[in-house]
Amino acid sequence: MKRKLFFVLSALTLGIPALASADVDALMQDCNGCHGDNGVSQWSDVPTIAGLAEFVHVDALFIYQDEARPCKESEYRQGDTSRPATTMCAIAADLSEDDIEALAAAYAELPYVKAKQEFDADLAAAGKAL
Repeated sequence: MKRKLFFVLSALTLGIPALASADVDALMQDCNGCHGDNGVSQWSDVPTIAGLAEFVHVDALFIYQDEARPCKESEYRQGDTSRPATTMCAIAADLSEDDIEALAAAYAELPYVKAKQEFDADLAAAGKAL
């Protein structure tokens, strides 16, 4: 009996990290629908979340949960784009504290990629002159 209990507990213990990883992967796929592959945005109105410090990401998501930050409606840009537009407040409201911490940790491990921006050298020179 003790042996069976040991095997059951071992199987549960070994299986839980795999389940947690699958959950984080699914959550990240949802985030990537707006923020871009691996959290690297291709759009100027959506921030890159890859490479953010974990505490910054956690703090931002809790602020969205509290609706203490503006929550502009946004369309999904990739993946299942047939989903209705949503806001970060609505997304964050559905996340548990564990989800938030897991997402922040996962995105913190990814490399930060600078946004590609158009650059007008003449306009920059004119600005410098001012």
